[in-house]
Amino acid sequence: MNPDRRVIVVGGGIIGASIAYALTKRGAEVTLCEQSRPPGSGSTRFSGGLIRMHHTHPASIPWAWESAHQYAHWQEIIGGECGFRKTGFALIAGPEQTPHMKKNIDELKKQGIPVYLLDPDEYRELQPDISTEGIGAVAYEPYGGFADPIQATMSYLEQGQRMGLRVMEGTKVTRLLTQNGSVTGVETNVGALLADGVILCGNSWVSTLLEEFSLFLPVKPKRIGVCFVRWDPPNPTPPVLTTIDDTLGVYFRAVDPHHLLIGIRVRQPISSLETPAVPIREELISAKETLQVRYPALEKSEIMGGRMSFDGYTPDHHPIIGSVQGLPRVYLAVGFSGGGFKIAPAIGEAVARDWVEGDEAGLEPFRLSRFAEERPIVPTYPYVHM
Repeated sequence: MNPDRRVIVVGGGIIGASIAYALTKRGAEVTLCEQSRPPGSGSTRFSGGLIRMHHTHPASIPWAWESAHQYAHWQEIIGGECGFRKTGFALIAGPEQTPHMKKNIDELKKQGIPVYLLDPDEYRELQPDISTEGIGAVAYEPYGGFADPIQATMSYLEQGQRMGLRVMEGTKVTRLLTQNGSVTGVETNVGALLADGVILCGNSWVSTLLEEFSLFLPVKPKRIGVCFVRWDPPNPTPPVLTTIDDTLGVYFRAVDPHHLLIGIRVRQPISSLETPAVPIREELISAKETLQVRYPALEKSEIMGGRMSFDGYTPDHHPIIGSVQGLPRVYLAVGFSGGGFKIAPAIGEAVARDWVEGDEAGLEPFRLSRFAEERPIVPTYPYVHM
C-alpha cells in the first residue's frame, strides 16, 4: 500500500500507538481511535512492563531484542520518556526444565543476545535475599528490565502528533464500513470516518467488529493483575532483578527499593470488558505468599493494593498479525496474550513495513490463517508456565 493512503488504527494501547507512530513516520495519514482515554482501559494501562528477550519459540526473539534496544535508547529514537530501568532479567526454572533452558539460551546466543546460565549458588550471589528452593538453573539477561507502558504509549502518540497523527479519544468504533466487499472506513459514536484501510489493535473488542462478516477471531479475554507489597529487604543492594519464576508460576520486579510488583494468579473469570474488576483479597494474599517461597523476608511485608484488567489470549498464546482473508483493507494486530509490551516497538515497525512496503519479513508465523491450517505456534523447548 502507498504510504500516503489514509489509515485508521483502532485501539490506543501500546500496540496501536506503536503502529500509528511508525505509519505516520512513513508518511501515512493516520487517525487513531481510542474508545476511552489513551492508553485505554485494557492491558497497557495495567501491565507490569517487563522487558526480556527469553522466549520458548525463536520467532519472537528478534522482536524482543529490537524492542529492548528501543526502550533503552528511547529519548534518542522516539523522544520523551518510557521509564526504562535496566535491572537485569532472570528466568528461574526447575531441575526438570533445565535442559530446555540450556537449549533456549543457545538460541538466544545464536541471535546475538547476551545471556548467562547460572546455577543456584551463582544466582544467590546476584540476589542474596532469595531462597534457592526448587531452582535448577537461572537464565540471566543483563540488558533486561522494565519500563512504564503508560509513558511509552503517550510518548508514541505525542511524537506522532507532531508529525501529523490524529488521535481521537472517546471514539468507539462500532462497525466496519464496506463498499463492494472492501472496507472504506469505520462507524463510530461521533460519526463515520473514511479511510483506505483499517488496522484493528483493540484486542478482545475486535471480535464483535468481525462477526458481521462471519469471521471468527480466536481471541478470548482473560483477567490479568498485579499486587503491590511494601517490604524492608535485608540487603537493599544489589537491586531486585526483574524476574519470572517458572517454578512458582509468578513474575515480579521492583517498583522502588521498598516496593515490589508481583503478578497475580487469576482466580475469577472475566465478567465484562467494560468495567475491569479490582483484585480480590484472596488473589492479593496468594501473590504475596507465593513469592515468600523465594523471598522469605516478605512474610513481614504489607500488601499495598493492586491493579486488575484483561488481555486478549489466543489458543497458542501468540499474537495474530496480518491482513484478513476475504476482507480487503483490514489488518489485525491482536491477541498478544500478556506479552505485547516487550515487543511493541518492533511490532509497530514490522506492521508499518508490511502495510507500506509489502515487506512481511518475520510476520508469517503470526498470521490468522495458522489456526484454520492447524499450524499453531508451538514452543520448541517449553517450561511449566511459559
